[in-house]
Amino acid sequence: MSKALTLGGGSWSVYGLDDMGFSNDVRENAGSYQVKMTGYNYDDLYDWAYAMRDTLLSGITVNAAIYILNEFNTLRRQYTKVSPRKLYVNAFRIKIVPILLTVLSTILGFLPFIVGESKESFWYPLAIGTMGGLVMSLVAVFLILPIAVISKKNK
Repeated sequence: MSKALTLGGGSWSVYGLDDMGFSNDVRENAGSYQVKMTGYNYDDLYDWAYAMRDTLLSGITVNAAIYILNEFNTLRRQYTKVSPRKLYVNAFRIKIVPILLTVLSTILGFLPFIVGESKESFWYPLAIGTMGGLVMSLVAVFLILPIAVISKKNK
């Protein structure tokens, strides 16, 4: 970016955010001024990306768990004589496809933000964190949720 401005006897030129400021060419009559322009505070951008990632992950993971548990409770009310393990497996089989489609579409949706040469300071950490977190949330839905539900229902 290059713009010129005459002010106070000096010729000011803006040299953009890559150089983080602008300055003037010093003349005999004009003083020397330099003003620093700041761009993004990258720490704040990372913090925002991580906060958004956490919100997104918790929402998707909790919704997946609610989706399975709702089906499990519905089956449990309908089939009172069937063991909780069989009911949970049946609820899991019914609801796992929509859960996997949601996770897969979200991961594929973030994929453009991590490929290529430009690693944008907001979208890149959001995409990487969300994609990794979604994979780990599947571990929680596949392993931890069944153990918690079936062990609680057997007591």
